[in-house]
Amino acid sequence: MKRCYIQAVGVVSALGEGLAATRAALMRGDTRGMRIESGWLPDGNSCVGRVTTELAPLPAQHAEDDCRNNRLLATAF
Repeated sequence: MKRCYIQAVGVVSALGEGLAATRAALMRGDTRGMRIESGWLPDGNSCVGRVTTELAPLPAQHAEDDCRNNRLLATAF
């Protein structure tokens, strides 16, 4: 099996965009990206993380694949 080495990571989460922002939010105990929402569980509310940063658009040649998940991936990349 050929080895694969991870050279860098991309992070987009409720804590922020990028490693520095994520680390800083963790150290501050920042919970601004967390929301109480209904509709996720059949009998109550749940706490969910919500990415609020503006997401990168997909290139025109990928218009048919345009969705929030793919824009999250493009933003992290």
